[in-house]
Amino acid sequence: MIAAALFALASVAYAQAQESGLSEEHKDHIKVNCHTTKSTLTRLHTNDGPTYVNRNQTYFSISDKLIARFNGRLALSSYDMTQFARLARDYNAALSSFRIVYGRYDDAMANLLKIDCTKQPERFYAAVASAREKRAELHETIAKVNDMISQYGQAVAALGEQLKEDTDR
Repeated sequence: MIAAALFALASVAYAQAQESGLSEEHKDHIKVNCHTTKSTLTRLHTNDGPTYVNRNQTYFSISDKLIARFNGRLALSSYDMTQFARLARDYNAALSSFRIVYGRYDDAMANLLKIDCTKQPERFYAAVASAREKRAELHETIAKVNDMISQYGQAVAALGEQLKEDTDR
């Protein structure tokens, strides 16, 4: 699905914009492919909503049901949880960033879909470029959240190994 979306975005932006704007050939290409491109972008935008909701719920559950509870148990057990507290803080910051960045991307897509590319091909082209940038930023933000999950998991695994070594002594 993402590959199709990137193809749709790339098909609109297949040629370089000249300093003074788009060439007439590029504008004509946008106009001719307007219906197909907007249809693909509409499907992408429609599918992005539920994907965001599911991902956001999963990320929230990881924070609320796993990280917060595990950190609470560590605190009750008097373990040094400095690393876990830092990871939780960084994870929650990444999660907040994900929500903000998704909102910007969603707004960019909504604005893009309002543009009549047969009448305003240059504006449409600029909006596609903006949406592509915001989608790339969203991808980076998701990678950061996933990296934080991985770091937290590694810290839990290291603590488990330490506890196992302590009980084996």
